[in-house]
Amino acid sequence: MNKGLYPRDWRVLKPAEYQQVFKHAKAIKGRELTLLYIPNSLNHPRVGMAIANKHCGNVVLRNRGKRLIREFFRQHMREIGGYDLVYLSKPHLGKASNKQINDALEFFKRRFSKENA
Repeated sequence: MNKGLYPRDWRVLKPAEYQQVFKHAKAIKGRELTLLYIPNSLNHPRVGMAIANKHCGNVVLRNRGKRLIREFFRQHMREIGGYDLVYLSKPHLGKASNKQINDALEFFKRRFSKENA
């Protein structure tokens, strides 16, 4: 595996997989995002995103948020373990700076680690 990428099977892709997360997830809420997570039967984490256009204002801001989430996941995926993570956007995401989004992701990482230690 290329060190800088994560393969397709490290992503939540199918609607049924999202429904499973939405139905059984624990949540960590922040101002810009909400993190939903459930344990999976794999030995690695998977990430998914539900980023609404209406929360971002335009496609450029929406893609920026998704890019920041993907990059954060890529950097920290080895620390997570066997969980499915889904990030949901909130209305403040489009107005948030890159630093605010990264701070929110760091907050989620700390809370997630604390709750699943």
